Amino acid sequence: MARIPRGLHTSQTIPSSKTSGNFRILEPEVTGYSHGQTDAVIFAQIGDRPIGYLQYAEFRGKPHILHIAVNEKFRHQGIARAMVAKLAGEYGYENIDWGMTTDDGTPLKATLDNEYGLG
Repeated sequence: MARIPRGLHTSQTIPSSKTSGNFRILEPEVTGYSHGQTDAVIFAQIGDRPIGYLQYAEFRGKPHILHIAVNEKFRHQGIARAMVAKLAGEYGYENIDWGMTTDDGTPLKATLDNEYGLG
């Protein structure tokens, strides 16, 4: 089971300051099951260092985003967008339930809604 790294939204030291080269979005990893719900996480990494994650729960084929975090040093570079795109590739963007969003999440959702033709 995946362990969500702590401190991704702090300014921990990460050697690379760009997301080029060895940046990747990993396949969803199941973290648990409960009463028909599957909990999972998608990680963003540079090399073997996690720089972001998208935690979600899937119930009856519909994913619900629980939390998105990207290390401060890597924000505004398309990492959250790439993780959501990975989730959309699994379920279709129109099926994703965002629930409540934060001040950072609301503009991300609005931008992606427009890009996917739902805005």
